[in-house]
Amino acid sequence: MTLQDAPVLQPWLDLSGVPLGKGVSLGVNLWTNFPVKDAFYEGQLAVEGGAFSEIATTVTLSLPKGFDLGFAEYTMLRTLAGRPADTGEAFVGWTGSFGVDVWVYGYYDVQAVDGFYLELGVAREFAIRPRLTTTLQLQAGAASRNFALACWGTKAGAFDYGLLGELSFAPSEKVSLGVRLGYVGSLDHDVLPEQPVSFYGGFTTSVGF
Repeated sequence: MTLQDAPVLQPWLDLSGVPLGKGVSLGVNLWTNFPVKDAFYEGQLAVEGGAFSEIATTVTLSLPKGFDLGFAEYTMLRTLAGRPADTGEAFVGWTGSFGVDVWVYGYYDVQAVDGFYLELGVAREFAIRPRLTTTLQLQAGAASRNFALACWGTKAGAFDYGLLGELSFAPSEKVSLGVRLGYVGSLDHDVLPEQPVSFYGGFTTSVGF
């Protein structure tokens, strides 16, 4: 979904792998969105630049055999007209590896939307040379009627699809730099209306400690 057609910074902090016993571990992620400049949607000011517009806090329990269970809380500091404001969603998912990484996740918005979104994905990482890798990812989703209505759709069904490519360089074991380019589209315009933006891209950097 096109929330804003403008450059953004998205700093995040991730704490993962905290052991709880019996193969269960805890993870906490804090993610934020910072528009660099004013963003417009359908000709109207959607998000004012120079200030944080959204904060997401996610708590995840990683279970044995690739299963995850968690909850994400979204705080909208600046919202688009007609969009749901603060909300939260519970999720459950599974990830496996069969030469390629495969995942399926289900999300249920329990506050503003009261709707369901299902995501299927597959990804493969290729080593180009030591410390340099590329990753290709394909993703598709389906949504319930309430979820579609929150995105100006009219019915439940196949929602979106996405293609993503990323080139990553690791100058050290704890530092990673990357560049990515993606394409997203609607599988059914009655479920997800055609969006203003299809291509997106950016630069990433992460530091482990």
